[in-house]
Amino acid sequence: CTFCLFPQVMYGQHYRARSPERVVDEMEYDLRLFPFLEEIMFEDDTLTLRPHLPRLRAICEDILRRGVKIPWSANARADLRDMQTLRLMKRAGCRMLCVGFEFGNQQILNNVRKGIWLEHMREFAALAREAGIRVHGCFMIGGPGETRETAYQTIAFARRLPIDTAQFSGVCAYPGTEYYDWVKENGYLVPQDWPQWVDENLEQRAIINLPQLSVDEINELVDQGLREFYLRPRQMWRMLRNIRSWADVKTKWHGLMSFVDYFGRS
Repeated sequence: CTFCLFPQVMYGQHYRARSPERVVDEMEYDLRLFPFLEEIMFEDDTLTLRPHLPRLRAICEDILRRGVKIPWSANARADLRDMQTLRLMKRAGCRMLCVGFEFGNQQILNNVRKGIWLEHMREFAALAREAGIRVHGCFMIGGPGETRETAYQTIAFARRLPIDTAQFSGVCAYPGTEYYDWVKENGYLVPQDWPQWVDENLEQRAIINLPQLSVDEINELVDQGLREFYLRPRQMWRMLRNIRSWADVKTKWHGLMSFVDYFGRS
């Protein structure tokens, strides 16, 4: 995507994968080193790309073969529509997927070259739910061509998806990305110095003034998205129903306190 930091700034466009055996070796090593470890996170935003599914399935099969017992989460694209793979991931311990849905308007998705369709996202969310894997959805406000109307569409899209938790943010223009070059060339970038990229509480904030959507409007819509997603009886009941352990209780309590603190300072 035009805004993505990792391939454009950090690692380049080439994908170098570790073998499934080495991945599971490290999981076993982590459990020996940290016997009270509660969960592992696979911080790989290409783990579920269609060409890489055989490797993902091999990792899951090796976890099951070795009897590695620990819940894990992973980044995932919203076009993983292979129920066989999702069920295998669940059996191997996958608890949650962190998914970049990004926008609820197809034209904005096309503008950032997301390479995905809204219908595929809906299908993925339904399949993940059926497989018993929780989904944390990531949504953005401020893509090229964004208006208040398209932002409302993203918020409404998030509300309709059968997902468990969500976050909203203004698109961040990381130097070195195509999105940054676009906002810089068009004079849309607000900050002039690094400290201005966060607010007084060192929280991420919107930094782009678009022709049809100001930076203040983006911040307002981010807050609106959070409120509309979480402050629904159905969503509250869904989150309570997902509590399965003391760790879940602590996680939900921490999330609630963060939510109250955030809006208490807004």
